Amino acid sequence: MICATPQTAQQWSNMPAAQTELFGTTWARRRVDLSDVSEFRLTVNQSVAGAAGAFVRLRYSVDGGTNWADAETGGPVADLDVGTGTGMKTGAWGSLVEEARGDVLLRLDGQDGNGVADPSFRYIGIELR
Repeated sequence: MICATPQTAQQWSNMPAAQTELFGTTWARRRVDLSDVSEFRLTVNQSVAGAAGAFVRLRYSVDGGTNWADAETGGPVADLDVGTGTGMKTGAWGSLVEEARGDVLLRLDGQDGNGVADPSFRYIGIELR
């Protein structure tokens, strides 16, 4: 789990177009051992939609957060649309890159917001298998 706010939704104010860490801050990072994991997918419970085309993507770091890379092999299959609709959304399973199969730091990045829309989430999670 990255974020759970059962009482009120967590708002991403003015989600930017540029690739940006979730909520523009580092508090949602998590250390996870992915040694036995080959796939992942993202799940959100979204209460307010963002700009059309906005999405979130899983990234990882093997050096404590200095450098980050996309966690998925072969493209944006597991990117999760946060620009349209609300409610529970579950993305497609994506294949985890070999370099992320160990003790890593995870974060979510958002991209393609419009700098005005404020997507809001009650829950954001990562499923692993």
